[in-house]
Amino acid sequence: MMCHLPCYAVPCGCDERHSVAERRRSRVSHHVARMEKRDLVSRQGCPEDGRGAFVRITETGRATIERAAPAHVRAVRQVHNSSEIPRV
Repeated sequence: MMCHLPCYAVPCGCDERHSVAERRRSRVSHHVARMEKRDLVSRQGCPEDGRGAFVRITETGRATIERAAPAHVRAVRQVHNSSEIPRV
């Protein structure tokens, strides 16, 4: 799985960056595995790179997002007290 790793303002050596990247990759992989068990996503190996994977949302995952979106948008509006957030 490919994921974006942000740049850090504090300089660190290669070993430290590698450690941070590995921890993040492990967390993402663990989270995807939990979502896969709930049938929210499916995972397929990447034929070009055996270390990577393609993660796709399932119908169950899409339905879950559609059910959660209105309440999420309401909560974001309350927190930010903004009418600039588009209506869903």
